[in-house]
Amino acid sequence: MKLLISMGRKPGASPSAALAPALLLLDTGTGEVERELAPTAPIGVTPAGHEHREFTAAVRVGDVLWQPTRTALTWIQLPTLEIIDQFSHPLFHDVHDVCPLPGGGFAVSASGIESVLVFDAQRALVAHHDLGGAPFAERYPAGDLRCVPADQFKPHSHHPNQVFSLSGALWATVFTQREAVQLGGPGRIPLPEGPPHDGRLREGVLWFTTVNGHVVGVDPNTLDRVAQLDLNALIHVPGMLGWCRGIEVVGDRMFVGFTMLRKTASRELLRWLVRGAAGVKLPTRVVELDWRRRAVVREFEVGNAAGGTIYSINALPESDEAVR
Repeated sequence: MKLLISMGRKPGASPSAALAPALLLLDTGTGEVERELAPTAPIGVTPAGHEHREFTAAVRVGDVLWQPTRTALTWIQLPTLEIIDQFSHPLFHDVHDVCPLPGGGFAVSASGIESVLVFDAQRALVAHHDLGGAPFAERYPAGDLRCVPADQFKPHSHHPNQVFSLSGALWATVFTQREAVQLGGPGRIPLPEGPPHDGRLREGVLWFTTVNGHVVGVDPNTLDRVAQLDLNALIHVPGMLGWCRGIEVVGDRMFVGFTMLRKTASRELLRWLVRGAAGVKLPTRVVELDWRRRAVVREFEVGNAAGGTIYSINALPESDEAVR
């Protein structure tokens, strides 16, 4: 099986470097990275200074990968990993995810401004879901928010991460509230185990990760829980598992991304919540599990000595023409 891993890595493994975009095509049979896209030129608008530019959470639609960065949306041809189109917008501040919509439109989560933005097929903004409470214009300056440093508006009140569609309605995972919410509607999916990231519909189940190492499966029709995994109990290691984000499920196989913890307030909090203050930092890696048997199969390191941030994992089935 081939996996597309969307992430950021620090060039030269320098701890002080800003994260650069990296898209890896990993062959799980050999454990080798077959191909890699690592653009050197910035994608989108980047503020002056030390700013991260990683690839965030992507979605595969046929032989095209819809790949966001923090300030742009990029379309990448598979399997060549050639960039074929790009789009950006002044409200693209700290974009984390994209959700393609019927008819050619799409929604993106602009986590830095507590927003989900909806665009039509002509790439015109047609809806702005602001989760932040007080009027948007009172909280943010006028003008191009792509030029504002990513940390400018922290701490975030909501931080929407993943955007997904259920029965025609848009939903988003909300980090600080520990839930997924229906945008403009009453729907709620509580995720009290920890701050959530993913919300991916796979094998008829809506799968969520929490950054402290839990996976929750929800029936997309009833919103009832159908699966729960505590990866902290399944992966027996002396150190912290890492920042859990990025999931793919194919049959009995589950692939979960873990990012090496770096020193930020949220990640230092995670040390105490999961493993305590002591412990060895584990590398950035993808863990393969047999989720029905609750068993770890193997791990694939994909970072470097400075770690790296995994945002999403997308499988390319062996029957797909894109991997032949």
